[in-house]
Amino acid sequence: MRQKIILLLLFIPIYLLTASDFQQNSRIAKEINHRHFRINENNFRDNKPEITFEITPQQIINSLYDYMQGGYNIPPLILQPANSEPYSYPADGIYLAFMFQQNASSLRRIYYSYIHSDGTIQTPTSVSSNSVREGFAGIALDPVTANPFVAWHSIVEPDQSYDNSFSFDMYNVIGGPGLWTQAQICVDNPEIGLEIAGISGNEYVWPELRVGP
Repeated sequence: MRQKIILLLLFIPIYLLTASDFQQNSRIAKEINHRHFRINENNFRDNKPEITFEITPQQIINSLYDYMQGGYNIPPLILQPANSEPYSYPADGIYLAFMFQQNASSLRRIYYSYIHSDGTIQTPTSVSSNSVREGFAGIALDPVTANPFVAWHSIVEPDQSYDNSFSFDMYNVIGGPGLWTQAQICVDNPEIGLEIAGISGNEYVWPELRVGP
């Protein structure tokens, strides 16, 4: 009994010294401003962010697939700079890359849409011409050309592994969206069950993109 009491007395000052590690104060809400909407960050998962739209939200497309339109690691939309170089084409639009499924019998595909600077929404269409199930796209933008790069995972090889493919839209060539390159594999994952460095299931299937200078 004496040992238990001594241990308890020793634990109390230790707990008081480290209490800050067990109980963290919530952050003060931080306001994020964007030219079309305003978001107040909140630390609590069950609270919805306060969003004020300056324009009425518009429907882009009606999709059967209604779960997690973008990827795990990166937002599904990105804003262009004002101009596309080297020909100084006007840009300043927004690209969206998202998962779309037309009906129960159709494949889930990666689609894109383009919102012009005046708010006009271009009809969404698929990024690639491959008739395979695609998912979880990432998108990044070249800040000079204003060209978007999109990557996603899909099964395109006989080994039935999920590989990452990518394509980019050559906005800087035509001065507008819609000239996507042929999709090609950028991460060729091994056959399912094959080990890499002695670890099974070591595959990268959630693409995340960054464009450097």
